[in-house]
Amino acid sequence: MPNPKDPTDKKIPDPETSSAPTDAPISEETSAAIRNAVHEFSELVKNYGGTSGDRFVLSALLHPEVQQCFARRMQAKDMFIAVQCMPSIAEEVHVMFDFRCTPPRISLIPVRFLAVLDAYTGRLVRVVDPYNALIAQQEAGARPVNAGAPGQAPPSPFSTFVGNGLYPDLRR
Repeated sequence: MPNPKDPTDKKIPDPETSSAPTDAPISEETSAAIRNAVHEFSELVKNYGGTSGDRFVLSALLHPEVQQCFARRMQAKDMFIAVQCMPSIAEEVHVMFDFRCTPPRISLIPVRFLAVLDAYTGRLVRVVDPYNALIAQQEAGARPVNAGAPGQAPPSPFSTFVGNGLYPDLRR
């Protein structure tokens, strides 16, 4: 049993309960399924045009590094939910792939990875796997919209749901 006070004693994540990508080799079946899905999406974009976001998503998916991240998530039995294309700084586009873990694993934090593309060339700049928006925001030095003033306790991670019109404010 690992000693929590000993920093040299590292706990190895259990692949059955961890949402971290595994380093196990990707099966040919998983790789082929992803290549087929990318080909189908490519044909749709080619035949029907699509939006600029669709073209950036396709550009990201054509990179082997992004396909590897996707395959690792599928190999870990995570369920693909959605992909979002978001402009970032003027020269970059962020393509975020969102997954959910499947039982028996439970994760309250979304399982995501981010592909950062050059907005002009479509070249892959970097892949952030796993990606957590709260951690990325903290590392960038930005203060979250719902953050309290310095010296105050941090807000609940669910406080963004309160007051958005979809969820009632039960604090009264």
